[in-house]
Amino acid sequence: MIEFNTYKVFISNESYTIGYLISKYIYLLDSTIEYVAPRKDHPSKNDIIIDIKHSNAKDIFLKSIKKIKE
Repeated sequence: MIEFNTYKVFISNESYTIGYLISKYIYLLDSTIEYVAPRKDHPSKNDIIIDIKHSNAKDIFLKSIKKIKE
């Protein structure tokens, strides 16, 4: 989903741990990224949202997942 020029990745049943891991790998892949950060909509929900502001956000996200799996 894209909102305010920010690509948003919703991950169900996960916590900040996976959010920070993915965010770190995204930053390592492209340190020129404008913004990347995990967040929760509400503390009682067990979902994480990763906001990515980059012209090629989806590809960077998918590359980060691939890199983590290696």
